Amino acid sequence: MIRIESVHLENFLSHEKTDVVFKGHTAVIVGPNGAGKSSVLDGILFGLYRETGRNANQDEIIKKGRRFAKVVLRLTDGIRTFEIVRSIGQGASITDLFRVDNVTKARSAKEVSNQVVNLLGLDKDTLTLTLFVVQGNVEDVLEQLDDVFRKVVQVEKLEKLRSSDGPIKEVMDEVKEKLTRIETDLKLIKEFEEDVKKLEMTITEKASLRASLTDTLTKLRDKLTQLEQSLLALEAKREAYIKLNQRRKDLEREIQDLQKFLDVNKRKLTEIPDIRQIDEEIERLDRKIQNKLKFNELLKERERASKLVESLRRELEVALSDLKRKRSLEDSYNNYLKAKTEMSKLEQSYQDYVKLKAQLESKRRDLEEQKKLVEGLTRPNVKDIESELERTKKLRLERQEKIGSLKRGLEDLNDRIRKVSEAQGTCPLCGSPLTEIHKQKLLQELNEQLESVRNALVSMESELKEIERRIRELESAKEVAQAQLHKFLLEVNRLNRLQQEVTSLKGRLEGLEAQAKRYEELKTLLEKLEPSYREYLALSKVDENTIKAKEERLVQEEKRLNELNASIQALSDVSDFDEKDGMRKLEELKSLKAKAVELLELRERVRQKEEELRRKTDELAQVETKLKDLMYDENEYLKVKKELELTRDEVARLEGTLRALEDELSRLETEKRIKTERLNELRRSVNEYDRLAKAYEKLRRLRDVLSENRLQAFLFVSAKEFLERVLNEIANTFDLKYTTLEIAQEVSDSRSKSRKAKLVVYGYTSSGEKIPTSLMSGGERVAVALALRMAFARLLSSNVGFVVLDEPTVFLDEYRKRELLEVIRKATNLVPQIILVTHDSELKDVGDQVISVTNEKGTSSVKVENLDQ
Repeated sequence: MIRIESVHLENFLSHEKTDVVFKGHTAVIVGPNGAGKSSVLDGILFGLYRETGRNANQDEIIKKGRRFAKVVLRLTDGIRTFEIVRSIGQGASITDLFRVDNVTKARSAKEVSNQVVNLLGLDKDTLTLTLFVVQGNVEDVLEQLDDVFRKVVQVEKLEKLRSSDGPIKEVMDEVKEKLTRIETDLKLIKEFEEDVKKLEMTITEKASLRASLTDTLTKLRDKLTQLEQSLLALEAKREAYIKLNQRRKDLEREIQDLQKFLDVNKRKLTEIPDIRQIDEEIERLDRKIQNKLKFNELLKERERASKLVESLRRELEVALSDLKRKRSLEDSYNNYLKAKTEMSKLEQSYQDYVKLKAQLESKRRDLEEQKKLVEGLTRPNVKDIESELERTKKLRLERQEKIGSLKRGLEDLNDRIRKVSEAQGTCPLCGSPLTEIHKQKLLQELNEQLESVRNALVSMESELKEIERRIRELESAKEVAQAQLHKFLLEVNRLNRLQQEVTSLKGRLEGLEAQAKRYEELKTLLEKLEPSYREYLALSKVDENTIKAKEERLVQEEKRLNELNASIQALSDVSDFDEKDGMRKLEELKSLKAKAVELLELRERVRQKEEELRRKTDELAQVETKLKDLMYDENEYLKVKKELELTRDEVARLEGTLRALEDELSRLETEKRIKTERLNELRRSVNEYDRLAKAYEKLRRLRDVLSENRLQAFLFVSAKEFLERVLNEIANTFDLKYTTLEIAQEVSDSRSKSRKAKLVVYGYTSSGEKIPTSLMSGGERVAVALALRMAFARLLSSNVGFVVLDEPTVFLDEYRKRELLEVIRKATNLVPQIILVTHDSELKDVGDQVISVTNEKGTSSVKVENLDQ
């Protein structure tokens, strides 16, 4: 999406040389009125379309005292960089340029503007009606929805429909083309009839051959079925033979392996030790080792128990002391809770009181400053300046007429002098004889008259220059006076609003003073009681149950200590036993037992192997008997298999021939069908000739008489559906309470005979309630209006990734300002770039970048602060 990267202003309005580089999501341009904030936006708009938001002319755009103005605007889509250069006035080295990644694509003003419209997909009017809000309220689009909708949707689409290359003209061209084709098709009907007859004869011949091949193939398939059944029987017998033969070989190998195992392991089975005697000795020695280990563990446990009993005795003493202290603090604790509860009830009133008090002080200061400001201002008399300017302009006209008369006199005198200088014998002026003396005298008189007229002309031109200078002074003074008058009226209105706000705040503050006083008293009491309250909370876990639990725990641990002493005494006979030596002897006994167990297991395996040898010998005899009874012949199997393969090949060959024949018949049938259809189509087209000719004439008349209103309903419905869908998608990102937003027509006056419908946006709550924007809160209206502007832009283009808001808080109170701030914060998730111009310093909070604009002696300058760094 396209974002604004930077703008350079040179001699543009109040900016002499200004560079602004936009960073982050939200850039806030702040400064006092008249500092030149909005001029930055005018520069952006001028760079895009060579027009400003205030529709200023060339002399007004160029900074006073300068000969030219220049704007360089840089845009980016994240991959490419687009640079637009606009210049006006005398002395500018470059007029207009459009560059893409430093490559020039257009040079003239018109070509550059076309490139911008193609890049953004929006012209100036559409941009300012949607994403570029110039010096006005964001909510204006809700009141002007009819005009915006008509501008963005209906007119352009209607003109396109009625244009020379529109859809009606396309249909007319299509009908005319069909008429031309029908005239050609008349000549093709006989040729297609002959082709169809030839195809029918060929199809009959191919069908007869197909029947013969099909009969032969059926006989071969019957033979193939018989061979397949014979081969299946032989394959089953062959599979049984292979399995029995493989089983015979496996049994012979397994019998040989079993005999080897028995021969090797029978020799190992000698005398086996007495396992029961070994187990008794192991059990006796293991019991003694376990008793010694238990004895050692009991000694450690007795030491831990002794320490625990001592610790519990100390904890019980501390708990008894804490309980006594807690009881002495109960009254202070209860008084604290009562005061805290009462203070909580008064909290909101007190916060409102403090907030209102701060607001009142702020408004009082603002009021005093505004009074001083208004008292220091003088209401300028614009009418006197305008009157003097009119008189001076009339005087300039008189002087210009006199100068023209003098110039004509100079030309006449120069002409006379030339004629007299060239004359010979006869005076060209009066026709009398002309002597040399008379000629010189006449030339002297004419030159004196010429000098006199020249002096008068110089004097008159000097006087005219002075008059021109005075007119410029008066025009400049008029502009200054008009600006001062506008400022004076604005400041007076602001003074009146501040006086009303101060009076309102005083009344609200008086109603909260008693509650605020009680809140302060409670606050003092809580500060006094808080140490006792905190100490009580620290001791809150200590109570009679805690003491009782600790006493019971002490008794249990003392009892357990006595039990441990008794257990240790019972095992005193193993106190001198060496458990390491016992462990070594135990391992030797276990190793001896393991060897005995292995011999017993080996004896059992030998018995099992002998039994397995007998079974496999019997099975081998059975397998050999089955092989003799099977009577399988491998040569017979191979003979049947080869005959089956030859028959299959023949069937496949005939099937291929038949498929080719079927394909040929299918192709011929298709060709016949196509030619028949084409023949029928040609016949129908001939029949349709008169109908198409009449249709063409009707379309021509329809295009001529089509009314604009006939298409409005269609355009309204199609555009409205798209607009509503996009509006809801965008509005969902603002977390509004409305499940759906709808654009509908509302009749303005139901009592009037000529009722007029207008477009209105409604919001539907989750309960189904329908709320118009006029009844929504200020923040909701701002969110809906901002979403609606973005939806209009999306209707025409999804390429623009910036929103520009100029002084959106001009007519908002404090509450609605906060709502607007919240909407702007949420909009950063939807729009990559927001540029906001304001004189309200509170809006700095929403910016990643703050651009401060100041004006000193008529020249603006900027200071950029990037808050995300």
